[in-house]
Amino acid sequence: MKALERFTKKRFKCLQAFLKSFSNKNEGEELHQIRLEIKKIKALLRLIHFNRKKFKDHKYFTKFRTIFRQTGNIRDTDLRKKLLHQYTQIQAPAFSSNDHALKLFRNHLPKHLKAVSKLEKIVGKEIKKVKSHTYSLYLFKKNQELSDILSEGLSQKDLHGLRKLIKEAIYLTSMSKKKREIDPFLIKSSGLIGNWHDKKNLILWIRSHASKEKATIRTLQTESNRDIQTLRKLVRKYHATSSSFLVK
Repeated sequence: MKALERFTKKRFKCLQAFLKSFSNKNEGEELHQIRLEIKKIKALLRLIHFNRKKFKDHKYFTKFRTIFRQTGNIRDTDLRKKLLHQYTQIQAPAFSSNDHALKLFRNHLPKHLKAVSKLEKIVGKEIKKVKSHTYSLYLFKKNQELSDILSEGLSQKDLHGLRKLIKEAIYLTSMSKKKREIDPFLIKSSGLIGNWHDKKNLILWIRSHASKEKATIRTLQTESNRDIQTLRKLVRKYHATSSSFLVK
């Protein structure tokens, strides 16, 4: 399937470019893009495993996971700084330093690039074996999985896993369709869950490091509950207007 081959080549090309150009100037955006490309590659690995069960997607993803975790350690600190500035007056430089994580990531960049280059050949070879009907079937199964979960109602403890599934649906759809053709429900719901997740994590951090900020915790809790309410309305509306969650 040529569309999958083009998508795969672009993912590795972009990931390698972001790793090579990593700098302090636009660090936050570069980290976001690196992590985004890895998520898309993970969706490819899962598709390949669906096509050929002997292909161990988890085994190959471990190399990408190291990059993902290192960049996550840096980005989590940056995100916390932004959220603290947005919602509080807390100044916590002792908990905001990511110099060590940055140094570790930069030191590992040559090794990461070498690993990505090696994996590009493996993934590129395997993706050529995936036929269009296999891709469509996998997308259909994700359709059903998402539909079943949403029909059962939303539970906060399951939202993180739900967002991963929605993200995979977005990436799978983008392999053969343009961004504007992806269902807006997927984009909106993913964003809402992401905002909810960020607030919940910030609440946990404040409770551990600035427990006297009761008013801030209440404000964040109220806003995170509002995110859930908005998400539930979005799901109900979508149920009423569509019978398919991934493929139009």
